[in-house]
Amino acid sequence: MKSQYQNIVNTPRQQPQKYQRSFSQIFVNEENTFQQKGLGLLVAATISATYFLAMPYIGKEYIWPRFLELDDYLQWPKWKMYFVISMIFTLTFIPFANFVYYLIYHFELPFFEQYKVTATPWPWQENKEEWNKLLTKAFKLYFFNYYIVVPIGYFYDVYDSGFDPKFRFDLESFPTTTEIFSQVCIMMLVEDFSFYFIHWFMHNRYIYPYVHKRHHEFRVNVACCFNYFHPIDLFLEGMLPTAIGHAILGKRMHYYTYFCWYIFRVLESMDGHSGYEFPWSPFRLIPFSGSSTYHDFHHSNNIGNFCSFFTFWDTVFGTNSTFYAYQDRLKKEKALQENKTPGGGHSIQQQTGDVKSSKID
Repeated sequence: MKSQYQNIVNTPRQQPQKYQRSFSQIFVNEENTFQQKGLGLLVAATISATYFLAMPYIGKEYIWPRFLELDDYLQWPKWKMYFVISMIFTLTFIPFANFVYYLIYHFELPFFEQYKVTATPWPWQENKEEWNKLLTKAFKLYFFNYYIVVPIGYFYDVYDSGFDPKFRFDLESFPTTTEIFSQVCIMMLVEDFSFYFIHWFMHNRYIYPYVHKRHHEFRVNVACCFNYFHPIDLFLEGMLPTAIGHAILGKRMHYYTYFCWYIFRVLESMDGHSGYEFPWSPFRLIPFSGSSTYHDFHHSNNIGNFCSFFTFWDTVFGTNSTFYAYQDRLKKEKALQENKTPGGGHSIQQQTGDVKSSKID
């Protein structure tokens, strides 16, 4: 499949064109991003506020009392409750979220399609036979990962904790909105930091073909590819960064807060892989966050943009320089087309030269 970005990508031996993006420009870009969202910004803020206000109330009044009743009835040790409930939640929530996105893709409503990131057809539209083959591979891998790898990961967590899960479980210390929000922010910062460096490492040319390349078999982003990982990749990029924050917080974190964080993390990743740039996305309300467009560029070209939540580490290490060069090219092309006079002007390639970058296929 040919990427819409293909004209900026050259051979693997060519190095990225030097491109500097100052932190002052980052702030300007952030301001422009928020301005472009328009009313979507208000919707995103409403969704975010509702989530962090409603989740503590619903949990304390309805969910956790039932959880404790079940715990009292079963008389299981806490590690067993943690293991079983975590597995049930994982095996139901992710398929449900994928089903919601399936409905969006299936009905192709203009309301959603107007926010499609690229003009590239969806893979099932371009080549249905190849798409069905990839989907079959994905289902097989999902089954192995979520019925073999994930249980092993949860059990190792139980074993490592001495069969004493490092969570609070009681109702008396049930987390407030402030606690949930602050701890989700901590988890987000820790996850983004660890994910960036692991993701960057997995793109090493000597490692990439054997592990992370599997994830990039989806050249056009769709929500279900967010967890299409080689088992090693699932552990290193999926499970480990998501859990490190809790390892730091320990029993200062309530088990319910971890559910709130897990929901937040999964939905953000699906949003980033969805192929849509919804202006009302609450995840893009986060300052200096990436976007679906940002991550789509990474998938289409295997170049830079390694972050999960924020663009900060990409900016510090210059791994988003090719993406921003491409964005600047688009702006110049648009300005050139708007100001072009009959018989005048030159192509943007003649004026600025090609943006060269490394690519691993």
